[in-house]
Amino acid sequence: MKSLIVKAIVLIVIIIFAPSLLTVVQPDNLLKSMFDPVNTCTSCPHERFLSRHLCTACRTLDDAGNFCRYMNSPGRTMTIFFGQPSFELKTYMKHRCGNIVGVPAAVCSIVAKDKTYIYVGKYYCKYLGKTCYGEHSSQNGHLFFKEIRCM
Repeated sequence: MKSLIVKAIVLIVIIIFAPSLLTVVQPDNLLKSMFDPVNTCTSCPHERFLSRHLCTACRTLDDAGNFCRYMNSPGRTMTIFFGQPSFELKTYMKHRCGNIVGVPAAVCSIVAKDKTYIYVGKYYCKYLGKTCYGEHSSQNGHLFFKEIRCM
């Protein structure tokens, strides 16, 4: 009974925090895939990163604000990369994917964090830079936003 409860809790956590795994891994192998690195699915760039943080049509802060509105992310801070960068798996750290050519990036939030943010519709946005590099997890698409480098 106890092991059944543990399996149920693990499955709920997976459903909430890693929905991309459910589309790739068969349900009977779901628990095994969590702990077996051989069965872990990776992609570079990850689909979740592409859908949440890459705006190929964005050119301005207004575009970035509209992208956030389209994503319907109230109360969240979103980091958006503009254009169509090329990506590669990083060799110095496992399961990391990053752009190899710098692109413009912006951060948008429902609240202005300081006076450098510009109000664009529902969001406050500011440029991070015109030539930015970022990395995300090739397993779940999580953006490592604290490690973005802009020049």
